[in-house]
Amino acid sequence: MTDFGDEAPFYVGVDVGGTNIKVGVVSNFGNSLSYVRVPTEAEKGPQQGLDSIETAIRRAVEESGLTLAEQQAVEIAPPTCCVGESGVTRSG
Repeated sequence: MTDFGDEAPFYVGVDVGGTNIKVGVVSNFGNSLSYVRVPTEAEKGPQQGLDSIETAIRRAVEESGLTLAEQQAVEIAPPTCCVGESGVTRSG
């Protein structure tokens, strides 16, 4: 474990895109501790997508010097699109 002093808790952010999955670990103060990008490989099906998300999360946490147990939360942003002028979003 790396000593980040009073920057705890820590959070994992996941951006799932059609081409890449981007994952970052940040401190409570918004300081970036790591960033990882892996291909989405959507053409290989949903299980591959889930496996890629897991791999990216584990790599980002490892590169941050922290452990999964030290993460307060994981936020996942899936692909969405806006529908008309209402601004309503739906999964892509």
